[in-house]
Amino acid sequence: MVDAYPTHGRCHGHTSWLRLPASHAVRPPSLPTESPKKPVLVIDSHCANPAKARHAAADYVQHFCPWADRDAVTLVISELVGNAVRHTARGYWRLRLNSDHAQLIADVQDSSCAPPVPRPPGLSGGGMGWHIAADLTSKLTVLPTPEGKTIRAEWHAAA
Repeated sequence: MVDAYPTHGRCHGHTSWLRLPASHAVRPPSLPTESPKKPVLVIDSHCANPAKARHAAADYVQHFCPWADRDAVTLVISELVGNAVRHTARGYWRLRLNSDHAQLIADVQDSSCAPPVPRPPGLSGGGMGWHIAADLTSKLTVLPTPEGKTIRAEWHAAA
């Protein structure tokens, strides 16, 4: 049995669904996919909390990107979503995962225009998240948007 997640961030009126393993309780009346070759998962803070985003990301990686380090992806997403919650006025975020056979891309969008400011890591004052994310990804970039910014984390399969 397969459960589904909406492929966009609105809570109602979903038009497209992504198939994921049966470990989740979301069940729409039908389960079309955006594309069988390029599955997409989108979750935002209007419909889910950061913990649900982490779990959905872990399931996505297990199901669609078995070559990727699921723990590393989950940790990076946890850091990026956590930073969006902490450093934006309303705590808004949107996670979008997409993949093909050799690449996984995680975009975390938030409403702050301020870019991340990497700080010297410290055990008592934080500042380690950006460094952790940079170390665990193939590529980490900041993309300014009219609504704020998107942090893009990429993982590439080993050749």
